[in-house]
Amino acid sequence: MSSEVVEDTVVILDISRSMARTDISPNRFIACKQALIHFAKKKLAASTQHKIGTVVFGERAQKMLFFTNEFLQVEESIANANISGNVSYIGAAIALGIQMHVDMLRQISGKVSRMLLLSDGRFSRNTAMDPLQMAKLAHGLGIQIDVVAIGPEDPSGMLKAVANQTNGEYKNVTDGKDLIPSVEGFIKILPESTREYLKSKKPLLSDLAGELVAEADMTPAQLALIEKMTESERHKCMICFKSDCMICKQPFSVCGRHCPNCGYPMHLDCAAQWALSDKKAGSSNVFRCSHCFYLLKVPAAQIQKSEDAQNTPRVSAPQFPLQEKKQDVVENRQGIDLATRVTPQEIGVDMLATATCPVCDELFEDEEYMLECPNLDCSALYHPKCFDKLKDSSGNLVCKRCNQALRKVD
Repeated sequence: MSSEVVEDTVVILDISRSMARTDISPNRFIACKQALIHFAKKKLAASTQHKIGTVVFGERAQKMLFFTNEFLQVEESIANANISGNVSYIGAAIALGIQMHVDMLRQISGKVSRMLLLSDGRFSRNTAMDPLQMAKLAHGLGIQIDVVAIGPEDPSGMLKAVANQTNGEYKNVTDGKDLIPSVEGFIKILPESTREYLKSKKPLLSDLAGELVAEADMTPAQLALIEKMTESERHKCMICFKSDCMICKQPFSVCGRHCPNCGYPMHLDCAAQWALSDKKAGSSNVFRCSHCFYLLKVPAAQIQKSEDAQNTPRVSAPQFPLQEKKQDVVENRQGIDLATRVTPQEIGVDMLATATCPVCDELFEDEEYMLECPNLDCSALYHPKCFDKLKDSSGNLVCKRCNQALRKVD
């Protein structure tokens, strides 16, 4: 029913070595896996509209499964988790949960966003992603984090503080028989007053919308999407059904972009026209992909260009095609210094939580510093170990996102 309350929940499980302790039978880790499988079965049985995603964290945070309402998939992702490492990156795990919720809201808005975190509270403090800062960011996005602390209560109070930061519920379980009843309490939907409060915290659609991407800027996962298409499919705009843009008259290699979620192609000019006509999105540069309904946005400059074109009929192709302009930028800025040792504090918590290295596509968990592209329209961040992998066939360092020529400062 349209009035049914739908909740998306990311379950986050601690897989660090301390979870192998046997003070809760048979041990903390196995007991938590059993409790989460029980939670998933009951939650998904309550409504086919609810969805669950899974994240684990130990020596690194890892997304195991994106949101689904298929219980067997959730069960398998939890069952396959294994103890890993002595360290515990809770902040990075919460950041992954945030990313998953944002991606889901880009597809379908109006859902209640929750996280359920199970951990013994032993976490690594020397990390760029402070758990409380990540919880604060989650709260600002309208995401509630409920916490079940396993074993003796953490004297630092960090787990309780994470829950409190998002107005979530905190429970401490020291007896195995109390674990499943404690988790069961999170199966029921949140009360209306809480749902309305979380809804009031949700960001604007324009803040959630994803950017259209060129093939050169795609991640390996995105490239895998378009590699399944034929050559004509991947270069034929799904809006105008042409390869060459009907508006700017340029080939797809110039004006073409792809939806980052499904990989389907469209011209920038066509996307701008679509956004201008899509009044449901509530913003002139925001629209939904007509294939997967992912929330997308067109650069403001492109919207302005389309609005101008509506008032002044285009009589010729642009004087400087996009590819030529892009190459000019690289040549004119050859050898520009790349700032070194950009610290997590300088980057800021909000940006760090959603930033990934364009080379390895992974988060920044415990780096003392990152390397940042000096192009202010790009500002891509790189792991120091990944930076040298940016060399092209000529041995030059080139930003993977904006093609800016770079020079590392020693």
